[in-house]
Amino acid sequence: MKALLNSQDCWDVEEGYVKPKNAVAEATLTNEEKRVLKEARKKDKRLFFIFQGVDESTFEKISDVKTLKEAWEILQKSLQGAKKSITNP
Repeated sequence: MKALLNSQDCWDVEEGYVKPKNAVAEATLTNEEKRVLKEARKKDKRLFFIFQGVDESTFEKISDVKTLKEAWEILQKSLQGAKKSITNP
């Protein structure tokens, strides 16, 4: 999965992005801020690639999330739990 997410520039999603509070707030952004926001939204839509890279039981855990960061956090928690159960039977 790491190779798939790296290829789509999705491996590092720790930061996520801050959504503007409303359309008025978004309209007041500079052109550079709008460009950065557009790129962040585009990257967030790559949630699809995470969906492709997980098995059915993991997909059920993340199928209702709205952002890439939410899915990433759920995956990290579930994989840490799996790692503990494997190393500490």
